[in-house]
Amino acid sequence: MRTKNLIIGLVCLFVLIVVFSVTTRSQKLEERAKCQIIEIGTGIGPKWSQDGTKIAFRSGLAWARGIWMCLAKADGKGEIQKLFEIPKTAYRYHWLDSTEFIFQERELVRENEKGRLLHTIDRITAINLNGQKRLIAEVISEPGRSASFDISAPIFLPDGTVGYYEVPPGKRVWETENMVFKVIKQGKLSPDSALKQMVVFERDLSVPGHIDQSIWLESVDGSINKKITSCGHCSFPKLSPDGTKILVMCGGICAACVLDLDGKEICVGKEDVRSIDPLDSAVIEWGVGGLPTWSPGSKKIAYAYVKSKSPSEHDVYIVGSDLYMENPDGSGRLQLTNTPDKVVGNPVWSPDGTKIACDDFLSSRVYVIKLK
Repeated sequence: MRTKNLIIGLVCLFVLIVVFSVTTRSQKLEERAKCQIIEIGTGIGPKWSQDGTKIAFRSGLAWARGIWMCLAKADGKGEIQKLFEIPKTAYRYHWLDSTEFIFQERELVRENEKGRLLHTIDRITAINLNGQKRLIAEVISEPGRSASFDISAPIFLPDGTVGYYEVPPGKRVWETENMVFKVIKQGKLSPDSALKQMVVFERDLSVPGHIDQSIWLESVDGSINKKITSCGHCSFPKLSPDGTKILVMCGGICAACVLDLDGKEICVGKEDVRSIDPLDSAVIEWGVGGLPTWSPGSKKIAYAYVKSKSPSEHDVYIVGSDLYMENPDGSGRLQLTNTPDKVVGNPVWSPDGTKIACDDFLSSRVYVIKLK
């Protein structure tokens, strides 16, 4: 009888251990996968509409030209709407409002297909959902000019004002005193107040024998002009929505760096891990895959952490990547995806900060990650 009771007891104990193990494993999976991932469609470069209900993206392969702008619901339901063919000269686009997109274009005009360069045309163009174009700005540059372009990329200010910097012929675009801000779309603030908002710039003020790659904080009207730091590894600065910090790419040191307005630097993301032996095929990990981005409330940063292999000294192959979310002080890192066979990147926050759109470079797929 005692033996029977002992056997029953051991069986019950085994069942409890199995149940506990399965429950614990399930909890760990839930902790690791707190996100719902929705496939939106085939394409790259997702952009949220201002109300957060739709996503626009380029159809086709990542390296294709002359492809189409598409529109889909952010929940992945319904059919994808094919809007219009993207200009072949376009290389950057954003929503201007709920009915128009704004494109930055560069056209190289030559004598013939392989002839000498005659001139370069830089344009900013608005295109509505029906494909109708509206020219905003155009500059023709002759070869040998002191500046490679005379109009900047579109600037999006915190209050919703959209504009660009115009630079007189022969002047350099990175010299503050030469830049004039032109408003494309007025935001919530009055014109005078809107131009007092802050933006950040990356400038290379190098002179022979001295490198000075710097991050600057400025008001659009030029009344405030402050050098934040000289940072040889910093690039693509982004001011936080609350205007208190600057997010930059760190040149492989980590996924991103956060600068306060006094230039103090905090590393965000895993440190660079590289094989000492260049012939070793060990995994190399480094924090790139689209630019790191601020959440709308400035409390989180999203970035892609790319995994690569280096079979030889000169060859590097991307084998996958995952998205992470982290606090600006370098704490609270959370892995959002577990996709060893995908190269997910280009994270873009929804306007309400509850979702992140991204794409997979290898398969040209657009996804939405619903944060929980």
